[in-house]
Amino acid sequence: MIENHPEVSLQVLLKEIQHLLLLLGGTAETLATIPLFKRESNVCSEELLNEVFHLSTGLKGEEKQFKEKYREAQPLSSILQHLNKNEVKQKHYYPMRTLSLRKDFFPTANASLQGKEEMLTALTSELQELTDNSNEVLVGNLLTLLLVYGSSVAALPELPDISFYDLAKTKANVAAILSIKELDEQNPFLLVGGDFSGIQPYIYQIVSKFAGKNLKGRSYYLRILGDAVVRFIQKELHLSSVSTIYNSGGSFYLLLPNTVTIEGKLTAIKKQIEKKIFKAHGATLYLSLAHLPLSKETLINKGKQSLSEQWSNLIEYRNSNKHHHLATLIKESYNYFFEPSAGGGNCIIDHITGEEILDPANALPFNAENKELKVSSITKKQIDLGKRLRSFSYLVITQKELPELSSFYIEPAGFGFYYYLLKQDDLKKIPTAWAQQEDIVEISCMNAEKQSGYIIRQRLSNFPHGIKFYGGNESTSNTFEELCNNSTELDEEDSSFKRLGVLRMDVDSLGAIFQKGIPSSKLNLAKYSSLSRSFDYFFSGYLNTLVKTCSEDQLFTIYSGGDDLFIVGQWEKTIHLAEKIKEEFSTYSNNPLLSISGGISIIPPKFPIMKGAEFSATQESLAKEHKVNGAEKNSISFFSTPLNWDLEFTPVKELKERLEEEIVSKRLPSGFLQRVMRHAQNAGFHREKLNEEAHKITNYKIYWMISYEISRLNEQCKNPILEIYLKDIYASNKQLMGKPIQTKYHALELWAFAARWCELSVRDKN
Repeated sequence: MIENHPEVSLQVLLKEIQHLLLLLGGTAETLATIPLFKRESNVCSEELLNEVFHLSTGLKGEEKQFKEKYREAQPLSSILQHLNKNEVKQKHYYPMRTLSLRKDFFPTANASLQGKEEMLTALTSELQELTDNSNEVLVGNLLTLLLVYGSSVAALPELPDISFYDLAKTKANVAAILSIKELDEQNPFLLVGGDFSGIQPYIYQIVSKFAGKNLKGRSYYLRILGDAVVRFIQKELHLSSVSTIYNSGGSFYLLLPNTVTIEGKLTAIKKQIEKKIFKAHGATLYLSLAHLPLSKETLINKGKQSLSEQWSNLIEYRNSNKHHHLATLIKESYNYFFEPSAGGGNCIIDHITGEEILDPANALPFNAENKELKVSSITKKQIDLGKRLRSFSYLVITQKELPELSSFYIEPAGFGFYYYLLKQDDLKKIPTAWAQQEDIVEISCMNAEKQSGYIIRQRLSNFPHGIKFYGGNESTSNTFEELCNNSTELDEEDSSFKRLGVLRMDVDSLGAIFQKGIPSSKLNLAKYSSLSRSFDYFFSGYLNTLVKTCSEDQLFTIYSGGDDLFIVGQWEKTIHLAEKIKEEFSTYSNNPLLSISGGISIIPPKFPIMKGAEFSATQESLAKEHKVNGAEKNSISFFSTPLNWDLEFTPVKELKERLEEEIVSKRLPSGFLQRVMRHAQNAGFHREKLNEEAHKITNYKIYWMISYEISRLNEQCKNPILEIYLKDIYASNKQLMGKPIQTKYHALELWAFAARWCELSVRDKN
């Protein structure tokens, strides 16, 4: 029966966490101190467990033989370093320690086992606190402990780049599926993929005022909406959380049992999801949901089609569904879509989004000062959500409204899950009587470190606990105007260059990485899980640490997760942050074939942030399209000029810093910067062309003008940089600051770019 899914999952997880304890140095006496391990069950036969092991790993042989050989924990090899057939010069391994957002959790060349004893002590203590609860509660808690303590441990010596956590979770799901008798014999698995459309228009469809709170609230709302959809599917099918392979960035993947009942229910569930999302958001948001059957052979890449091929087929099928957006609803409710609405010109308009509020009862006052301005109930919820996102420690998810918990909650699209954002003190208010409260689905620590604890003790121990990463839950409360200033005091007469930088970045060619980055012969579901989680750890988790080190009070994280980010801040801080993200991602991945590109738009603080987001998207596209000597992407673009991180950005930045040093010290007049920019403007470059001719000087008179002006200027200041400038411009081979440079740009273009960057930087600091 499918109702056994959580029970089977639990038994596998119990076996796995016992093995983890032994790997960390535990003994039989250690296991005996944990009451939970006395729980007996015969739902998993030895034959089943061996088949599960084979399908989850692709390895032949009995599971116990591999476990008997694997008696000591081995550090996890970074999965990212092997992607795209990278020839690793020196392998990097995660340090043997609990999951952390600090840089000392990054993989390094030195495989250290020093933290093993500390992990054993902590894990044992955590397990001793767990009580014998329902299957669902225990599954959730064991998954959390495996995530925290098993994310740096290799699953097996034969699988060095798959974490113990990801393999354990995969095995628990595969076992639960195979235990169901009604499975299709040829294709016992269903691979389900969901992807939201309309995310960008939905997030940015707001007015500029209160944009910070609203952008943050709307982006996080989409995050919990995806979470609610996955929980809804699992609840309707009586499946546990182990069925989730990946869920982040507006996409999710599940592995489900393939039975006639489940496939029929999936069709009905798809309609329910479509109706709920349409009722809440109209046609703005759409979830494309698709599924494909998988054979046992496909899981281990022995079938007619490999797992990667079927994964690609699912993505293609899912994307094709987007072309039939709301087709089912249109057939069922033709009149609603094509007949005139009753409201007409009398409809109330949402002051934030500009959308019509068809139901007057759904129109709420925007603020107490002006009651004539109205917003929809969901917009009001998202604004309040944005306020709470600036500082919260726990996310509590329930299956019904619990007024005692908090006056504020948000229920995405009516899926029956309520999300409460709480601080530490709020959590203490949970009544003792709730010890057996089954309506609490999960209590998750946000961005927690070890010292704050992962499993909450005492009277809250009967609830399922999790850990989630979220970019910016401790962000500044500054306005956009205040982000541009070195102080929070605004001077209306200040003539300095106060501008916002709107930064957007993501990993280059991520879709191709998931489809072709891992050789089919080495691919399995656990590896997919490890891969997606590795990216999400960096962008959802570690990015919090990085932002704090780069000026937390002048950077505002709107969104970070999956493989992308959206951050607003003081314009030069965003450039610095983008550079640090690139550097840290390169260190984290240990793979030169993995790259990240981004775009920055530079706008006045009162400029509509939606337009700023559009401009940054345009800049990011320029970066993605940029090519230098065969090197694609791996670029940053601002001032409408994409620069390859390694070949162009670094030398241009060095030039900018040299110019700034000369200008600030007054060894070089600031007028030199204007001269350089004017020279580039009059040189006759045709940037609109897509060939090398676009970057050649066509107005040859400019050479004479440059020589004349620089010779006159040299009489005034005699700065060596003037001669360097002339040599770069006249050089037959491309060079910058007298050094050879690989670039498609003419040296004059790069000097002009550096001059503009320098000029604005000096203006800002003055």
